[in-house]
Amino acid sequence: MKSAFEEIEEIVEDWKAERHNVSKSLAALEEKYRQELDSLQDKIRASKAAVVAAQAAEIAQKNSEKRRIEREFEAKIHEVEQASRKILKDIATHRDRLDGIRRKLPDGITAEEKGYGSDRTDLFNESDYEELVDMARDTSLMTSLKRFMGNGSLSPSQAHSRVLGMLAHDEAILDSWEHNAKRLLTLDELKRERLEEIRRIESIPSRVKAPQVDDEAYGGEREMIKRRYEEAKLRIQSSVYVRDLSDIVDACRALCLDRSASLGCAPSNLTSDYGNPSAVPETMFDYWTMVDIEGQKIAVPHAFRMEEPQNYLIETTSSNEKEALRAVRSMTAFQLKQMPYGMLKVYWLDTQMMGRSLGVLSSLAAPVSSGKKAPISVAINRTELSKICSGLEEEMGRRSFKVAASGSAWRYNIAHDSEPIPNILVVAIGVADRHFDKDAINTLSMLAENSSALGIQVIAMTGARLGQQDKEGALGALASECAEIHEEDSCLVAIEDGENRQLLFAGENWIPKHLIDQYKQLERKGHSLDRAPLSFDVSIDEKGLRIPIGWDNSGAEVALDFSDYVHAFLSGVTGSGKSVFLHNVIVRACERYSPAELQICLVDYKKSEFGIYRDDKFCFPNIIFIGLDNTRGFVDALMKYLVEIFNERQELINSDNSRDIRRYNRTHDEKLPQLLVIMDEFHRQSALTDYSQNSARDLEFLLRESRSYGIHFLIADQEIGNLAGLSDSARKQLGGRIQLNWAESSELVNMFEVASYDIGVNKLDRGQAIIKNKGELILCEWPYVSEADIAVARRTVSSKWKRVKPLVVQDSSESCQVNIAHLPVTPDGIYAIGTTANFLNPYVGLPLSRRRRENVFILNKSSDISARLACSIAASHLKNRQKGRIILISPNGESSYSDNKQYWTKLKENYKTVEYFDTSGVCSYLDDGVRDGDFIALFGLDAIAEEMEDADSRTANSGSLAICESALVSIDDKIDMLLKLESGDLDDQVAVNPGSNKAVYDARSDLLSLVRSGGSRDIHICVVSDTILNLYATFGPDSTRDDFKELFPFRITPSCEYGEAAALGIMEAGLGGGGGLSEEVYMITKSGTVEVLSPFRFEA
Repeated sequence: MKSAFEEIEEIVEDWKAERHNVSKSLAALEEKYRQELDSLQDKIRASKAAVVAAQAAEIAQKNSEKRRIEREFEAKIHEVEQASRKILKDIATHRDRLDGIRRKLPDGITAEEKGYGSDRTDLFNESDYEELVDMARDTSLMTSLKRFMGNGSLSPSQAHSRVLGMLAHDEAILDSWEHNAKRLLTLDELKRERLEEIRRIESIPSRVKAPQVDDEAYGGEREMIKRRYEEAKLRIQSSVYVRDLSDIVDACRALCLDRSASLGCAPSNLTSDYGNPSAVPETMFDYWTMVDIEGQKIAVPHAFRMEEPQNYLIETTSSNEKEALRAVRSMTAFQLKQMPYGMLKVYWLDTQMMGRSLGVLSSLAAPVSSGKKAPISVAINRTELSKICSGLEEEMGRRSFKVAASGSAWRYNIAHDSEPIPNILVVAIGVADRHFDKDAINTLSMLAENSSALGIQVIAMTGARLGQQDKEGALGALASECAEIHEEDSCLVAIEDGENRQLLFAGENWIPKHLIDQYKQLERKGHSLDRAPLSFDVSIDEKGLRIPIGWDNSGAEVALDFSDYVHAFLSGVTGSGKSVFLHNVIVRACERYSPAELQICLVDYKKSEFGIYRDDKFCFPNIIFIGLDNTRGFVDALMKYLVEIFNERQELINSDNSRDIRRYNRTHDEKLPQLLVIMDEFHRQSALTDYSQNSARDLEFLLRESRSYGIHFLIADQEIGNLAGLSDSARKQLGGRIQLNWAESSELVNMFEVASYDIGVNKLDRGQAIIKNKGELILCEWPYVSEADIAVARRTVSSKWKRVKPLVVQDSSESCQVNIAHLPVTPDGIYAIGTTANFLNPYVGLPLSRRRRENVFILNKSSDISARLACSIAASHLKNRQKGRIILISPNGESSYSDNKQYWTKLKENYKTVEYFDTSGVCSYLDDGVRDGDFIALFGLDAIAEEMEDADSRTANSGSLAICESALVSIDDKIDMLLKLESGDLDDQVAVNPGSNKAVYDARSDLLSLVRSGGSRDIHICVVSDTILNLYATFGPDSTRDDFKELFPFRITPSCEYGEAAALGIMEAGLGGGGGLSEEVYMITKSGTVEVLSPFRFEA
């Protein structure tokens, strides 16, 4: 069969080959894909180049056409400029001629012709006319002049006018020509025409398409290439499935877990019980090898075939010695667990550390010199080493002769399964030490050399690194027969396939304590777990209550026989296994007897062990009560609960004249079951109980009287001295004695009145006990009971009998949270003020009778508790009466209860409440405010005493006169206040104290009178005071003649001093939390009984 490491290597190699083949195909496909893309890219580049060339030619053609147009227009511009300049020159010539004519024109004319009169002499005259006529004859000046002159027929003035008109007309024409010529000279039209022509050429659309080769021309071809590539890639990947690295790692881990489970080294196997395997396994796990798979670390179980045992030589140094020892202990313990009992003999050779290397395995070992049988034989000196080596050499000779025909010890055991040869494991510590001589090392070498044939395995530790000289000597011969384990990088490594591989060992912490305990039991008994089972299914009426718990040295059954001693006491120091023993008793009792025959009450003051039975998976139908509490109230309630059961049984049995439960059950079909009360950590109950009080008396009563009524106690504690609080007669009732391990021999004297040397043992191992049975001391062994055993037993029992849910009580000291407007009701129909540990009636009420002097006094040791109590009492009283009001008197103002104001706020929200916050208010209330049915909560007695002590008693100005005067003052003040409110000078939220401005007088006698006789008017007072002395200081000498307990029949206090406890009527001084640290308080009722209760907390 392949090892896990070989299988993992195959998985990884196959995965790498798969990945390589696929990677190779994908690489070829990738290369082809790149080539096709490169070819397409070349085609794209060529197409782009052709397009660019055509675009360049077209652009060149357009540029040539634009240059031709430029040349043509340049020529036109030149011609226009020349023509314009010639026109301007001709215009200038004409303008000169016109100027010459104007200069030659005569400027004289008759006044009459001009219409100016005869006095003008500078006008056109005859001589001027003649000159004009001469000019007209001169055709060189102007050919049309003669026509204008009428060929001389015009008068001089007419001719002059015409000439002037003609000159003006010609000048206007010349101006127009000059303007046109200059405009033409600017060339605007030609430039515009040239620009339009160039734009026309540029707007001619290109005959060459833009280079859109990527998206249009070749986009589809590229997509086709990519699609072919992806399809081919998918075909390659789908044709050969290549797992991810995570899949490979998961597969390897699953393989390792499966192989670990088959080898018995999986986590669930390591923590399981020793089940005494029936056969020697074919392979044996020794350690895990760390394998790296692409950076992922996996622990691979390493095992060797039992037919070929694996020998190891561990080279240790001071830095890794502890780790190496843990590894050796781990391998040894694992083999002990996997091998059938008696099929593995371990020899531990430790002359260097003298056996200290055994660690947790030391309890399974015995020195060779002691002669004791043990799974591990230890040699701690040279003499013992020589003795073991000689014995091993003789064993080699015997085995060689015995297995000669079969060839090996493994084959011999297959053929002779009735008389097999046990395997031998030899562990040698410090073989390189001077204590190991050459002969011992040679013996180890021979054992390692013949290990496969003789069924012997050798594990050797050097204690130091081997040098070259050591390897050439005797140690070298041993090393050649062993696999080497050494240190590297602070880890133990082994060489496998030429590589150093890190090793992991199970470590010592996996070795279950019960494995060692059970193995020790097997070794002490000298046989396997095949001993006779404990007897079950026996009727309780045959021999009484008898619970089997284990075996004595002869293998006979040992039981707790309650028919012999009624009650029993279990003693043992911490860690001796008391709780496990009690679980054993519970399981055996529930397996043996039906719920109709036996009921069990479990009381766990430690609140940790019996809590498991609350779970349906572990709760037996026999269990009717589980108490997980350690408060005084719980103890009181527990005793009441048990006494109530006792009284019920007593009434049934005595009514029939049966005298005891056995005779009653013989004559009745409906039988009474036996009741077993199991108490763990009893000293905690002792600390909570004053044995002059009811709880202690009840317990002693039950111990003395319960035998006839089938009630038995099994009490467990660390020593019998913790029962000192019980009387001698009660202690004698605990006739059954079970002793686990002890701290001092004096405990045995107190327990059995014998010394340890009389018993023959100085110390007990776990799983052992001394039991006093019928006057005889018996050394017995009892089996370990785990949670799994309890669950299995419960399933077996539940298949036979119907389960009834037990009564579970835990943390009874925690206050119950209620709504102050909806208080719970006690079974008597009274509204409650708190809870108690009474399991059947958890609520406590405080009934104040009508027409009777019944008041309440609360000793204020915790302001929070006192406020909650006062509010609860006030609210319950009003709900019981269904009428009335609450009067809150606090002369110190709200400061008296300011820390707990939220409670009073809730009270005022739900009940009619009147508050008086000063002494004058108290006086006013006592004068005219008292009504029938009032419930008064009174705080601050010291303030009342201080203010009233100096005040006058009632005089002529006191009483009704004082009331009238104060009322008038109060009315004036209120009128002023209303006026201010109307004018806006005062805030309308200011409250008016009902007692403000009242006359203060010494009203203490009136208050005392109300305390004494208020009950006649159904008025009750609850006084909250720090001390009782405040009462006498407040009420003065008159109060001393009153009995405090008569004035206040209901008195409530937390833990208090002895003197106060005596005054209140409680003789439990100094017990409890004290100072408000505990929720429990004591209430003395009018009958003188004491109730332990926890006050309510109020919901928000």
